[in-house]
Amino acid sequence: MGPWHSLSGLLYSKPTGPFSRFKSKRAHYYVFEESSCRLQFYRDQREALQRDSQPLGCINIKGAAITLRVDEPNSFGILSEGKEFVLQAENHESMMIWVMALQANRDAYFTKEMRPEGLGATASSKQLALQAQKRRESAPDASFGYGRRNFASFGGADRRVSRISILDASALMTRSAIEEEDDGYLGNVTRKLSDSLSNRFGLSMSQSFSVSLTKASPQHSDQGSEIGTDFNYDSLLEESPSKSRQQQQQTKPTKRYSVSTPAGAGGSPQLQACFTTSGRDSAQESRDRSGSSCRSEASSSGGASASGFAVKKSDAGDSDIRHEMEDLQKQNSALKEVLRKRDTLIAELDLKLSRLEQLENAQKDNGALRFNVTRAGPPRFKSESAMLDWIKEKSDNLRHLEEQCRVLQNNNRFVNSEVRRITSLRHMEQEKFRNQDKLFREHKLQLENWKRDYLFLLQSCITVPTGDVSDGIELNLYGGGRHKERLRELLEEARVVNPRLPTFESLVSPDGHVDSYGFRHSQESESMQLHYISRQLHEHYATTLDRYDEHQRHWKSFIASNRSFTKTTELKSLIRGGIPRMYRSAVWRELIHAQVQEIRSVRGQQYYSGLVQRATESDIVAKHRKQISLDLMRTMPGNVRFESSDSEGIQKLQEILQAFCLHNPSVGYCQGMNFIAGMGLLFLSKEDAFWLLVAVTECYFHPLYFTGSLLGAQADQLVLKDLIRRQMPNLHEHISNLDIDVGTVTLNWFLAIYFDALPFETLLRLWDCFLLEGPKVLFRFALAVLKSSEAALLRQTDTIGLWRHLKAAARLAFDVDGLARTAFAAGADAGVPSRRELDARRGVYIAALAEADERRKRLRRRALQDEEEEAEEDEAAVDRGDMESPNQPLVSSGLSSPDGSVWICYGDSGRSQVCRLRIEDNLMFSLGVEIESQVSCSYSLDSCQVVLLGTLGMFIAALDAGSGEQLWEFRMPDSVLAICSEAQPSTAPIGGPRRHRVFAALASGSLAVLEDIGREQPDSSVFFINLGGACPATAVALAQLPEDGGGVLWVACGNFVQLLRSDSLDAYCRVRVSECPFDSVLCLHDGGRSCGVWLAVRGSPVVELWSSDGSSCRLRFDIQP
Repeated sequence: MGPWHSLSGLLYSKPTGPFSRFKSKRAHYYVFEESSCRLQFYRDQREALQRDSQPLGCINIKGAAITLRVDEPNSFGILSEGKEFVLQAENHESMMIWVMALQANRDAYFTKEMRPEGLGATASSKQLALQAQKRRESAPDASFGYGRRNFASFGGADRRVSRISILDASALMTRSAIEEEDDGYLGNVTRKLSDSLSNRFGLSMSQSFSVSLTKASPQHSDQGSEIGTDFNYDSLLEESPSKSRQQQQQTKPTKRYSVSTPAGAGGSPQLQACFTTSGRDSAQESRDRSGSSCRSEASSSGGASASGFAVKKSDAGDSDIRHEMEDLQKQNSALKEVLRKRDTLIAELDLKLSRLEQLENAQKDNGALRFNVTRAGPPRFKSESAMLDWIKEKSDNLRHLEEQCRVLQNNNRFVNSEVRRITSLRHMEQEKFRNQDKLFREHKLQLENWKRDYLFLLQSCITVPTGDVSDGIELNLYGGGRHKERLRELLEEARVVNPRLPTFESLVSPDGHVDSYGFRHSQESESMQLHYISRQLHEHYATTLDRYDEHQRHWKSFIASNRSFTKTTELKSLIRGGIPRMYRSAVWRELIHAQVQEIRSVRGQQYYSGLVQRATESDIVAKHRKQISLDLMRTMPGNVRFESSDSEGIQKLQEILQAFCLHNPSVGYCQGMNFIAGMGLLFLSKEDAFWLLVAVTECYFHPLYFTGSLLGAQADQLVLKDLIRRQMPNLHEHISNLDIDVGTVTLNWFLAIYFDALPFETLLRLWDCFLLEGPKVLFRFALAVLKSSEAALLRQTDTIGLWRHLKAAARLAFDVDGLARTAFAAGADAGVPSRRELDARRGVYIAALAEADERRKRLRRRALQDEEEEAEEDEAAVDRGDMESPNQPLVSSGLSSPDGSVWICYGDSGRSQVCRLRIEDNLMFSLGVEIESQVSCSYSLDSCQVVLLGTLGMFIAALDAGSGEQLWEFRMPDSVLAICSEAQPSTAPIGGPRRHRVFAALASGSLAVLEDIGREQPDSSVFFINLGGACPATAVALAQLPEDGGGVLWVACGNFVQLLRSDSLDAYCRVRVSECPFDSVLCLHDGGRSCGVWLAVRGSPVVELWSSDGSSCRLRFDIQP
């Protein structure tokens, strides 16, 4: 224990529990430790004063409740930490000091404890702190005006009582406090006593009693537990003068009695008594004596004057005794007169009492009233001393009741104070709880944000080893399996709220995990599993954010208050933030119907059902039925609604596409329409999905967008190039230096509205905005993708690398909100053209492209005329018998396979047949495969047993090299004139066949590059390289460079050959093989690294051999004899 404490003393601890009555109380020395707000107790004071002594125990006052034990005197209880401690003081005042000091210390400690928690100074805490400060400033000495004997339990009589600096002395109910604060109550008591004396004895009190609280001196510490004089009725209680003198010598009061009797018979005698009790110091005694002397006079017509006596403190013995004797004689006369009047009064009262008894008996007999009137009769005294004894007994009883009243008032005041303080503490606790709850919510939100950031960081650790997303991705994470275990914990926690979230086990199961949109996810790679789980958890935590709930409320309010979805600033802001899943179907439907409202009103409500009924027998539909059937199965092969030909989604999709062919025969079916209709079927009915297709092809886009020449889509790519040049000049210059056409990548983005180009959640946000704002959203998102990956694209130094990174940038755009902010912020800052300006620019480019397309058509018509003229000449020759009939099928292509067999394609311009020739057996047989176009070229992928056939009908067909069964068919933008390939060993699965990169020469003068070609249906991403000529690309071959062994691609276009590096598709060199602009290369053939490349020019008998790098012509040979 330290050398000084604010509160200490001796208390008795009373046992509690079922056997407490059989146990005795124990005395301990208690010390309050302010630093910890604990009440410690020791065996005695000596042990408590030792510096190194340990307490026997302690009571935690922090948060404790202090109660008074009414059934046990001077006892109080402390309820702390689920236990009750009962302590007893020596007297009531000591108990009140303890409980009030503990109460004040508890409140002060609580107020002090509130500050470090960062909750701020609340109103209640400030109020409590102010009260504690006032108590500290106004606190008196620990004695509080009481005698030293009151504090014997606070360390003994010789130990100086410590000052309790935090005790609220004003709250302690002393005798003086009771008298000062309850004058009304004491006045009533005095008046009642005066009335009783007047009624019983014929006396009246002329003045109320005055009471004062005196301080006992150290010399009077043996006066017991009295704190001071109480209500002093000694003026009416003296038995004899000797007793008065004895009391006067002990307490040194000055008392004066003045009694007067009326002179007349009608007058009533009065007894007037005033007294004061003074302290121990002489100055105060003198003031009290002078102020307490009382004189009373009574006058009447009878003329008997009253006399009084005064008792004064005398300095000389004889004179004092004479005066005292005179006073006693006067007192004796007065008392005799009082006794005479009393007897008269008693007689009168007896008479009145007998009358009342007679009246009561009469009423009982009559039965009119049933009540019992009881009244104690006046006592009859045999002598004056008996009367004084009775008065003294009643006065003692009154004093005892007064003392009990004071104690109860003190208890009541403390209880009220404790209730107020506990209420204040409760309010502070409630405020603290609210602040803590707010802080908890903030921390929880911060934790959720940290989780989202952690998951987003995991997603950003993606790497694409081969540069192509379709080859697979990897997550480069430090820490081994720690991140996977952490993801498992987060996933288990999130699945409690959302059980639809995937598990690691479901991702590796054969059936995979099916999400809420119907897409099946099955990931064998651990990196892909971690990435997909991270994405799903990131989306889950996004739904727990406050801004998500606020966005939902805004949408609910908007839908409730708006019947139409006209384009407004509010609706635009809401849609750019994303349409909630629960409202997407309804909002899409309203936006689509707003676009086709005029068409629907003209066509009628039953228009779609009529188209469906006519489609089965329509010749228009028959022209597109096969292509539609081929595209159906590759629309959404990973979705359970479109995974088989019997799926409901496939049936609906076929119905929609066929109905559209009837609705717009001039357009019919075009590449990308299946994706648009399929996307609509995920959220709309089949009729609404049909109107979505109508709105896209006829309302949102230009009418030439989905024609065979795709003039509208090509014009948009030129507009996009202008925007890239304006907003990203460095990237535009870099792309131009590499001689790359960005439109070869972005064309499919625009045709299919980014379907299968962006992650699905990002795709939904784009579609939300597109259905409201139109095609300008496509430009905004294209610029956002390029902007977000500009740095990575600028680091690419080859064509294929830039294409792959551009493709990967779109596929890995998982940050939906970030991409949307970039898209629309870029439009506001850099000035993306408005819809009207975009339409104007598109119109200019469409006019230029239409003119170029018309020139191309004229050349084709001229070629067709030449063919017709040749055909007429052939017919004439047949008529003359110079040649056979041309109706016989012609061989259009052939190739040899590694097993020694030969594949031959023959037919006419409408269809082709495929047969196989076994040279060793001299056997040729048909494979039963019919191609609905003339086959122009063929190529064998030996490693995967696949034969590719290019057709003039603008598609590539794949056949199984063993059985001849058709595996798949891929649509191309123009006729395929030549095919070659390069194996890609890095993409080959373990134990599986290698995939190939296929190069196709198109009649449009461009080279198409298809990645990862094998036995499976390829995806829709195709790269196109514009060779820069107006002539078609007629031949393509792959050769090996002699110096580094790298591959070089020879592509013939007109009278020149463009050489490209096969790995990067960068331009290597250009070789002009003829000076005549109308000449064209007929074919190219690789003769090996040591030999070179053979080529032939159409219509020329010369065969040339060039070096593999195209640096020189090694041989020219004329085959004419």
